Amino acid sequence: MAQAGSSDDRPALDEALEERNRLWEELQRSRAAEADLEYWRGRASDIEASRWWRAGAPLRLAKRLVADPSMTLENIAFRLKERRRDR
Repeated sequence: MAQAGSSDDRPALDEALEERNRLWEELQRSRAAEADLEYWRGRASDIEASRWWRAGAPLRLAKRLVADPSMTLENIAFRLKERRRDR
């Protein structure tokens, strides 16, 4: 009968430790990615709420109209329909 901690258990222990370490690294990467995503979403929200962003809206619209008039007009029409539906 093998004793606890014998050399027969060593490969299984090493494999379990490697798996634990791999999962820990994966968890840390996932948490870091989520924190990064949360930061950039907040940053984008702050920018879009700023006066400068709202003041530049007509210029961005004009730029989109020049680049792709039909798609821009479709997007505007879609947003207007959504606003009417939400009222």
